Parts: sequence; structure tokens; C-alpha cells
Amino acid sequence: AILNFKKRYLGSIIFIYVFFLSIMAFLFEPNKGADLYRIIPVMNMYANYEFSELLDEMALSSTPVVLLYYYIIGQFHVDGLLPAITACIFYGIAFYILKDISVRCSASSHDTATALMFFMCTGVFIEVISGIRTMLGFSIIALCCYRELIEDKSIVRNLPFYVIASLIHPAAMTLSFLRFSFLPFQKTGKISSTIFLFIFVFLMFGIMIFFGEQYFVAATDKASEYINSEGGYEYFWEYVIGTINLMIIFIIELLAGKHLIKEFKSEGLNNYKRFSLFISVL
Repeated sequence: AILNFKKRYLGSIIFIYVFFLSIMAFLFEPNKGADLYRIIPVMNMYANYEFSELLDEMALSSTPVVLLYYYIIGQFHVDGLLPAITACIFYGIAFYILKDISVRCSASSHDTATALMFFMCTGVFIEVISGIRTMLGFSIIALCCYRELIEDKSIVRNLPFYVIASLIHPAAMTLSFLRFSFLPFQKTGKISSTIFLFIFVFLMFGIMIFFGEQYFVAATDKASEYINSEGGYEYFWEYVIGTINLMIIFIIELLAGKHLIKEFKSEGLNNYKRFSLFISVL
């Protein structure tokens, strides 16, 4: 459909696509090995809490926002709403970025359809609707980065969203940390802005370390469990395929970023390219 669309219909087509993906997520029935199979009983448990009990649990949790997320959705007592709403948020954000960059760069229908196909072929759908937390947090941070680097919005306005994403899953906090780590390398064109960024980064690191120490420790412990676990699931070709996938993405970022910067001469695109490479290398 996208190959034959007129530009003004792109938003409508994407809305329909997000709607059908959400329906697919709603109808998804997880098997016993899926994360969602374990998450749904947890959601229903929190849904039966008194709100004061929920607040007590949130105060003790390293991911309080996701507890509130489970509580709110659980009030409807419809299990399928959890993956459906998560898919709607994730793909709504992803396709907003696709639509905006397509219009901003005057991309053809063919190029837009190719980009959409490549994104969907990365196979994140099951991770989005089953894992719930990680991709939800990542999508929020992706939107923040896009609005700051491409749309030239202030990072200060996005701070609440970084906090929300970081309190959904420790991996999202790590990504937030990387975003703030990149700020000193971000070109602003003004010396005063660069100085402000350095000061801002030091302040943010101090705040994150002071208030988020337990979350960093939780994320580090979880990573150590995955790396050092004995007798766990390991599959050699999974690492090989993952490495090849990262190399392909890295090459695409280099080539596409070089072409876009040369054609549109945008400092925002240049910063976005550098940040993408920064994340890929790490």
C-alpha cells in the first residue's frame, strides 16, 4: 500500500498498520516459555492491590513505573490489552519517526516502504508484545533522541520522559546514561551551548548516581547473571547472526548518514548519525 500512496495519506496508512499490529498483539497467546506468560499473572496480582499497597511496592521497586503500568491496564481485567497497548505505543512512536523523516527528507514511496520493511524484518514484534518492558522503555528514549537531534527540541523538556523510561526497565536507564554521555560530543555551533552541555552532563550524572545507584546495581547484577550463568541457554549461531546483524546496521548507518548529510546539510542529521554510531560501537 505504501508503494502506491500519496504523501498526504501516509499518516492514515501508518495508523491502520499500527491498529492491525495492536490487534495481532491482543490476540497473541503466549506459550509457557514466553515472558508474557509470566508477566500476565504479575499484572493481575498488582491489579488487585489497593492503591496504597501499590505505592508501597513502587517505593521498594527498581522499576516503579512498570508496576503502575501493570496496575492501570490490569483494572480492565482483559489480559490482551497489555501486549496490545504496548504494541500501540512502540509502533506508534517508531512509525511517527518514519513518517516524519520521510516527509522531512522528501523520501520517495519506494524508499519509505523499504525502510518500513527493513524495520519490520528486524523481528522485534515478539519482543515488544512479550517482553513488554525493555522495548517500551527503548521506544520512549528513541522518541526523545529523535526530537532533540532532528527536531531540535530541548533535552530539558524530555527529562521527565527519560526518568519514566529509566524506571520501566534498567536497560532503558543504561540507554539514558549513554544519551547523556553523548552530549559533550554533540555539535551545537555555539561555544556557550557547548559549555552549557558540559555543565548539564556533569549535573545529570551526579543526579543519576545519587538517585539511581540501586537501579545501576540492579542492571549490572542482571547483566552479570546473563554473562556468568552456567548451564543456561547458549546458541553459537545466535551470536554469529547477532554480530552480522549489527555489522549490517553499522554499515547502513555509515552509508545512509553520509548521503543524508551531504544532500540535506543538516547538523541535526549529523548529530543523529554520530549518536547512532556511538550506540552501535558500544
